[in-house]
Order: sequence, then structure tokens, then C-alpha cells
Amino acid sequence: MKKHILIFIFLSAIINAQLGLAEQKNDSLLLKWQNKNLPDTARFESLSKFINDVWLYNDPDSTKHYTDMLFNAAAKAGNRNYQAQALLLEGTSRVVWSDDELGIIPLRKAMQIALEDSIFGVGSRIANSLGVALQNLGKWEEAIIAYEQGVEFGNKSKDKRVVGSALINIGSIRSDQGNDKEAIQLYQQGYKLFEEAGFQKGKVRVLLSIGIVYESQNEFERARDYYRRSLKVAEEIADQKGISGALTNIGSAFVLETEYDSAMFYLNKGLKFSEEVNDEFWVATTLRTIGEVQSANKDFKGAIDNFSKSLKLFQSMGDQPGEASLNVFLSEAYREIGDNSKALEFSIRAFNIAAEVGAAYEQRDALLTQFRVYQKLGNSEKALGKYLKYIELRDSLLGESNQREVIRQEYKTDYEKQAAIDSLQFEAEKAIQTKELQREKAVKNGLVAGFILVAIFAGVFFIQRNRITKEKEKNEELLLNILPAEVAEELKNKGSAEAVNIDQVTVLFTDFKGFTAMSEMLSPKELVQDLNKCFSEFDYICERYGIEKIKTIGDAYMAAGGLPSPDVNHAQNVVSAALDMAHIVENGKASKIEKGLPYFEIRIGIHSGPVVAGIVGVKKFQYDIWGDTVNTASRMESSGEIGKVNISETTYNCVKDLEIFKFENRGMIKAKGKGELMMYFASKA
Repeated sequence: MKKHILIFIFLSAIINAQLGLAEQKNDSLLLKWQNKNLPDTARFESLSKFINDVWLYNDPDSTKHYTDMLFNAAAKAGNRNYQAQALLLEGTSRVVWSDDELGIIPLRKAMQIALEDSIFGVGSRIANSLGVALQNLGKWEEAIIAYEQGVEFGNKSKDKRVVGSALINIGSIRSDQGNDKEAIQLYQQGYKLFEEAGFQKGKVRVLLSIGIVYESQNEFERARDYYRRSLKVAEEIADQKGISGALTNIGSAFVLETEYDSAMFYLNKGLKFSEEVNDEFWVATTLRTIGEVQSANKDFKGAIDNFSKSLKLFQSMGDQPGEASLNVFLSEAYREIGDNSKALEFSIRAFNIAAEVGAAYEQRDALLTQFRVYQKLGNSEKALGKYLKYIELRDSLLGESNQREVIRQEYKTDYEKQAAIDSLQFEAEKAIQTKELQREKAVKNGLVAGFILVAIFAGVFFIQRNRITKEKEKNEELLLNILPAEVAEELKNKGSAEAVNIDQVTVLFTDFKGFTAMSEMLSPKELVQDLNKCFSEFDYICERYGIEKIKTIGDAYMAAGGLPSPDVNHAQNVVSAALDMAHIVENGKASKIEKGLPYFEIRIGIHSGPVVAGIVGVKKFQYDIWGDTVNTASRMESSGEIGKVNISETTYNCVKDLEIFKFENRGMIKAKGKGELMMYFASKA
């Protein structure tokens, strides 16, 4: 759960090391910049330090103002080095403030200058900051490429701090990927470089990170040894953040050993240090670990309170792996108090976030929670599916030698069990055979032949019955993929399913913009793959919110909440699902733009009201809905705007009091065939 820790605690250390900051008065730096009698390089250096000391960690907008000033002055003087430094500061500021996507833009520009002009010193620092931004976004392989460029530049400029930082951040990615052996090797290389460079803060962080790896391997004593070494160095240099981190991790190691009194001593001490220096990351981490202790002591309400506080902090920092882990903890706490709905909600959210950033351990734990919840709800089919995925992921995280040993032991156990069964069967068959031989003397050959014939027919009968049973199960599974469970059950029992009037449902329509253009640019196979990927995500969102997918029509998608069974939260669930769908498409668009590929955009429309629902078709069944509500929902979509969720006044009245949404009143909008209708754009609060 803590494998992602390094990148955030190290960012500050990297930046400070990069710029070689000294303790100088800010007004003195600004005066030097303003003194036009000084050489340009002295002025540029003073402004660079002023930006870093005063604004970088305090105000991204002011940082942008001064970095623009530095960039323009350097450009006018033809000084490419300080142009690159200005872009580095601007990008780093965005990364510090968790706006990694925006930070990547100036960092890439800075990297281009560094590569073109062979500016190794600044280039190594740019590469590391770019790597941090990419790593924060879960783009691990791209981040590794950036860090490796940092190592190359750092070696050329003989900057051991930067090389060490790059190696350690690669190590943190390898640790997140479950490759602990390589992670420790990289950490140790980084530690050696920091020691040679006299970089004590760096040593604090590396020792902490090595301890985290050993803790993940359940080598708690060894982990605590590294944490204490980290604490000692931090105390020697009065590094408050390092002290709070070491204390928290010593406490967490005691948690895993169930020594809760010792754990709470260190955790409370660490929390105090973190709050004193206003370190959000370590406050969030410590609150999470205190929540773990409370969960272990069955104080689930207290745990939920601390987990929720921690989650908000991780979200505000843009720490997705941390957010994923907190969602796992919250799902387990809610499961323990019997709130299966929330447990499922948080575990699904945890899995999605973890999958997005490639956090394998969080995916594994989220799947285990989902298995337990579905098992508790009596949904054996889904429980089994989640458990099999959990086992697959769990086993993939085992080391290769451990995995072979597990397989060997399982094979050995299975073999021994089967050998015992075979032995018993052999003895039984032997006894039967002896009796049969005795009876054969008294039984006519024709009677024996009759028995053999009966046995043959019986064998054929059982084989055929098994085939029929399997086909029946397969057909039922296919039926449930096409129809809602209640409708499928009625169809099986009665041979038909009656159409019904449903008073209150909420209907959703989506439509893609750019689909026709994409069809001209992509092969049919690529187009279908893109569409299938998007619709599969939509299906998963519908499942999460308990709404029914009705059908797809080309590139349009239709779903509804509140059917076939009534649901008082139908409007809330559908609006929430629509916002998630819009977010999925927006993320896909950003990714495609970055790769220079064609992309989809989406409009979504929602309306609430009565419908008629039933089955159409004789050989190919389809569950469908009809009525003016469906037509109005379709008009909400066509009257909307790209990237927006457009809802009717009826739907708005259903959800307007919910704090999780906010709304933009569009006024009366003309809709084809409907005249003017009141419409609203919905978004997350």
C-alpha cells in the first residue's frame, strides 16, 4: 500500500538539489535582477533563485509570471540555457501543484532546448522533473525514458545528486511494478551517489524507501532498521519531513506485526511532526495508518473517519496510487460494518484508479474485497469471477521462484490426494471384482451381456445429460447478457414476458462526434476496437451504478435507471454514470491528442419520466423501452454540447438538492419536434 511513497517525498529534494539553492535574502535577489549594470547571466541567475525561493511552492500563477519574464529576457539575450531554466521552473511549479498534464508542456519544450544545445546540467534536472510528472500520471515507461535521459545528462555534467535522484525514481517505479530486487539495487546505487555528494536529505529518503521494500516483503525487523537509520540522519540535519516520515513508517511496521501500542506511539509522534511542518503527504499517510490500527481494533467508524480525511488529502495532492489504497481501506471498513453498497462502490473505484496507474497491489486488494462483498450478497457467479481474477493477479505478483514453488506444492498435494483416492477406488474395485468372479459362475452369459448393454446405455445417457446441462447453463448465461435478470426469469418460467408501464425511470443517450471522420482515417478493425473499448467502459459504469444498458445503435449508446425494478435513486445513478462516461471519453481524447491520433468526443442527454418496457423479437430477444420519455432523452442529447451532460428540467428536479452535483441553467432551448425546453448542464461538485 505504500510502494508509491517515494516520488512525492523526493520531488522537493530533487528540485532543491537541482538548482543549488543558497540561503539568500529575497529582496537582494530581486535587486540583482533589476540591476541592469550586472552581466545578464548574474541577473538571470538571481531571478531564477528568486522564483524558486519565493514562488515555486507558494503560488503557481506568480511563478508563471516571473518565469515568463525570465524566458523573454533570456530569449532577447539569446541565452538558451536560461530559457530552458525558465521552462523548467514553470513546469516544475505545475508538478508541485499537482497539475502534471500542464507541467509536461513546458518541460518537454525545455528538454528540446537541452537536447539541441547539449545543455547537460539543466538537461539532467529537466529530465528528472519531466520523469516525475509522467510518473505521477502513471506513464511509467515514458517516465523511465526521461529518468534515463537524466542519468545520461547527469553523468556528463558530473552531477551525482541528479543521477542518484533519477536512479531512485526509476527504483520507485520498479517497486510499484513489484520488481523489488531491481528497486533495491537502484536505491543502493542512488544512496552511494548521495553519500559521495554529501546529500544528507537524499540519504534520508533512500533509507526510508529501502525500508518500505523490506516491509512489503514482511521483513519487519530489517525494515525498522532502515527506518531508524533514516530517522537518525534526519534528526542530525533537523529534517522535519524526514523525521515525520521515519516515525510514521516505524509505526506502520509495528502495525503489520500487530504491536499496536508501539505503533500508536510512533504514529502519533509522526503525525505531530507532519502537522507542525504542514506536510500534507505525511499527514495523509499517518492518518491512513492510524485508521489501519483502528480497523485492527474493530473501531471501524473511527477508521472510516481517518481514512476519509486521508483520502481527501491524497485527492487534493493528485496522488492516484494513494487514492486507490484509501478506497481499498474504506471498502474493507464499510464491508466490516455491513454496508455492502458502499463497500462495493469504494472497491470498484479503487480497482479503476489502480488499473489506470498500474498499481498492481491495490488492484489485487480491491478484487479481494469485491469477491467478499459479492459472496456476502449471495451472488456466487460474480464472486467466483472476482476471486479468479484476484488469484491470477496475486500469483503474478509472486516472485518467479516462489511461483514455481507454489505450483510444485499444489501439484504435489493434488497428486497425493489423487493417489489416495485411486488407492481407495482400487481396493473397492478389487473387492467388487472378487465378488463378481464368484457370481459369474452362477450367472448365464446372456445375463452378463444384458448388464453390459445396460451399462453402455447408462453411460450414453449420463454423457448426453451432462452435455444438455452444460448447454442449458450456457444458454442461461447468454440470456442474462441480453435481458435483465427479472425479465429473463419471467421468460423462462412463462415462455413470454409481458410489457409493463414503469412510472419513473431516467433515460440516457450518448452520441459521438468525430465518429464519421475517424471511420475515414482508421481501418474497420481499429475503429471497432476503439468503439468496443469505449462501450465496454460504459457497460462497466452501468454495472457500477446499477443501471440497465438498453442497446447500442451504431455509435450511440442507450441506458436507463429505475428498471426493470423501481429505484428511488434512478436519476442520481444515471447522472453519476453519465459524468463518469464523459470523463472516460475526455481522458481518451487527451491520450489520443498526445499521440497524434484521431479521437472521439461525446454528447450526453438525460430525461426522466414514464416508459413502457418489454421484450421485442421472437428468435433474437431484445429488452427495450418506449414512450415520450425516450424521445425527450434523445433530444436532450442532440441539443447538448460536446463534453457536456445535458439534463431536462424533470431530471434536474430529481437531483437538484444533491450536493454531489452542480448545475448550469441553460434556459429555454429549442429541441427538434419538442419546441423549447428548459435544460441544464450537470457536472460534479
